[in-house]
Amino acid sequence: MKDDLKKYAPPDLQLSGLQIWIHHRQFPDAEDYWDGNWINVTAHCEANGSSVQINGNFIHLSEIAGLMTNTSDSFQAQRFILFKPLSEFFSISARKLS
Repeated sequence: MKDDLKKYAPPDLQLSGLQIWIHHRQFPDAEDYWDGNWINVTAHCEANGSSVQINGNFIHLSEIAGLMTNTSDSFQAQRFILFKPLSEFFSISARKLS
């Protein structure tokens, strides 16, 4: 699995063991907010000896914007981002260690 990732440039977004490569918009000709902002990505997460990779149109640009805003804030509270189609299974949290 990890060898598959060598074909990509460095990830567009990396947060600890999570790497995300943004490939293209799902509907590049869509002009509305909802349909026009779904993106096709490859996401890879490696932690505690486990490695998971997923490809598809499961991230909305508003979620990336929220993540960027939340991680630039002072990490006094945990911040969460939920990827809508997988939200019952997948979330990211971050907090300042010191």
